[in-house]
Amino acid sequence: MNPGAGLHRPVGFQATSPRPRWDCGFSAKVLGLMLIYVFWLLWGWVFGAYGGGVVPKLFNFAFCPLLGKVMGVKTYLTIWFYSEGATPMEVVEKLRSMGFEPLRGYHDHVYDWGRKVDLMEVLQLANKVHETLRGMKVFYKLETE
Repeated sequence: MNPGAGLHRPVGFQATSPRPRWDCGFSAKVLGLMLIYVFWLLWGWVFGAYGGGVVPKLFNFAFCPLLGKVMGVKTYLTIWFYSEGATPMEVVEKLRSMGFEPLRGYHDHVYDWGRKVDLMEVLQLANKVHETLRGMKVFYKLETE
């Protein structure tokens, strides 16, 4: 049996055509998408951390040499309310007096340290939050990045 039987190739057709040396297998479309992605990463790295945007986790640096600023540590607070507990406005007022700012999104509040902090400072803030929310019948979760 002839495996190529029944296949008709045009005259002058080569089964394998050699690639030009400059062709590395990427199309212009793929290269364009790669450049857009690199630009997006740099944009998020430079402006996202300082403008409140989304910073890609790929570049999680504590210092941005392009702007000459130190990115501060932030502590996020998520709260679950109970219908028999304190009202959301009461809780927000107490947390604002501690320096927390309300957020819209996944987390409810943020505490911006504005600098690098060590674990003991974060634990002291957690103790203050615990004492402030005691008796208000709410659950909470703290995350520091």
